[in-house]
Amino acid sequence: FQVTFRGETLAVTEWAKRLGIKRTTLYGRLKKRGWDTERAFTEKLGPRHGKRGSPEHRSWKSMLHRCHCPTAAMYPWYGEKGITVCERWRESFEAFLEDMGPKPTPKHQLDRIDNTKGYYPCNVRWATGKENQRNKGNNRLVTFQGETLTISEWAERTGICMWTLWNRIVRRGWPAERALTTPPAAKHRRKRPKPSCP
Repeated sequence: FQVTFRGETLAVTEWAKRLGIKRTTLYGRLKKRGWDTERAFTEKLGPRHGKRGSPEHRSWKSMLHRCHCPTAAMYPWYGEKGITVCERWRESFEAFLEDMGPKPTPKHQLDRIDNTKGYYPCNVRWATGKENQRNKGNNRLVTFQGETLTISEWAERTGICMWTLWNRIVRRGWPAERALTTPPAAKHRRKRPKPSCP
């Protein structure tokens, strides 16, 4: 796309060559981070952090992409719904890494504690995939004997398949006590007739 800076209009690629900045860096400043043209074109590049391509850096880039890039596949569920990244993290991967620390394991993901709010230090943690799934806004919570858990947590607690519980509670409308205390029906397999001997 073309950008006008100090009265001159050129493609981003041309501006990047003229300024000695990578095209992807310039594009990221303008589109993903939402910087104004003056700042995007004049701010010096920060020191290299040596973490490019690391699991933490990929998580940071994905977070920015889904929240601030309208062409991102996940943008409708994040940026379009008003979920944004705090300015401190938008401006600096180093600040993000300083606040979050390294991933405990490569399988950990970014998880917002309150899903109605954005990405900022007090609302984000590293979580396992299971913890992340349980914290989704579309989870069904079920209260039984004074305890409230998600259906998947009740499945672990009772030993009843999660899909069985989901079917009972959501589709059939069973009360929590019946759904959680009724043993699953035994599966009956049809016996195949034994082949007759000639």
